[in-house]
Amino acid sequence: MFSKRNIIFIIFLLLIMGSVSYIGYNKIKNTSTVRNERLIKSVTEYEKSKNEWRKFAYIEYDYEYKYPIEKRLYEYEEKEPIITTFKYTFKDSIPTKRRDFDESGNKKLEVKYKKGNVIEEKTIQADQSGSYEKIYQYANNDKYFTLVFHKGVNKDISGNNYPNYYAEEVDAVSTTVEKGLLKKTINTGLYSNWDDGQDDEWLRFNGTYTVNYDNDGIINNTSVKNRVGYSGKEYKYEHVYLDGRIEETTRYKYNSSTESWEEDRKYDFEYTNEKIEADRYASMINAHIIEDGNTYYIYMWY
Repeated sequence: MFSKRNIIFIIFLLLIMGSVSYIGYNKIKNTSTVRNERLIKSVTEYEKSKNEWRKFAYIEYDYEYKYPIEKRLYEYEEKEPIITTFKYTFKDSIPTKRRDFDESGNKKLEVKYKKGNVIEEKTIQADQSGSYEKIYQYANNDKYFTLVFHKGVNKDISGNNYPNYYAEEVDAVSTTVEKGLLKKTINTGLYSNWDDGQDDEWLRFNGTYTVNYDNDGIINNTSVKNRVGYSGKEYKYEHVYLDGRIEETTRYKYNSSTESWEEDRKYDFEYTNEKIEADRYASMINAHIIEDGNTYYIYMWY
């Protein structure tokens, strides 16, 4: 027989176990929806190496008016960050222009907006040897572009009279949107590279790149259909939620040789107290977990 004291002790233990289980459930199993969107304070990025997670980057942001004014990128174990500062021009709290500067004060990028959407980006090399432009068009009267035109120029400044090099590219994107959030994007297009004195020749992309998104507009999986080479699955993502936000994301890369998914990258997020819109939150998360320079879509959250 249990004494009254023993029964009280058992009840106390069960309450503790239940609390622990609830905390674990709230953190791991609460995957129904994002409901508490905030700006990112920092992101820690890991890569899988020899079956261990290795930190390869840490990013911090400072904000004004809910837009970043400084980004600090620490690569691997470097103690000194790569710093980018952002200077905005606003009208009615909506950006109309942005200039990005490196830590030496050199202008890296100029951005123009229309109704809060990025419509033009221009990068100029510090030595004036080249420039790169992107022009965006929005066909569906929403926040998601459907066409982007790229133009790059590399000029010979050596005095050797080498020909100038040009590159042009057009990304044509089909977007499916539900309740203001992306559900699917399909990217295909044309490109042309040539030198002075040569005729440009437009060629199709080798691949067509597809992204599927969850109900929060966050990337779920990606795939590619190539005219030459591998076609099929590429990446999938799993998220850990806490307090209505994504706390951790793991990216898996598909190994077509073994027909299995392998852990590839991991991202840990910390947040500020600044609340933002659901579509901007989704673009912010997507921009970090698929990374710049991807062939799928460009997620512009600032």
